[in-house]
Amino acid sequence: MRRRAFCITGEGTVPTGTNTAANNIKTTKLADGSGLQIGLADTLTKMKGISGTGTSDLVIKNGDNAVITVKAPTGTDAKRYG
Repeated sequence: MRRRAFCITGEGTVPTGTNTAANNIKTTKLADGSGLQIGLADTLTKMKGISGTGTSDLVIKNGDNAVITVKAPTGTDAKRYG
């Protein structure tokens, strides 16, 4: 089998002073050696925040019937919070 190098690049950067939360993302080498499997935990732990764009509503869902919507600021609110 021919070995290949690869690079994984995430979008953006982690701000200085920000820590990543343990046990939320897992990487496992595939048994055939062809790459990595990357998994995201179904329960995120030790998270300090969820950020939206400030221009679109932020929606958190738990199934179809439990929905929390944080409305995007408008007008003078957009200047105050954005």
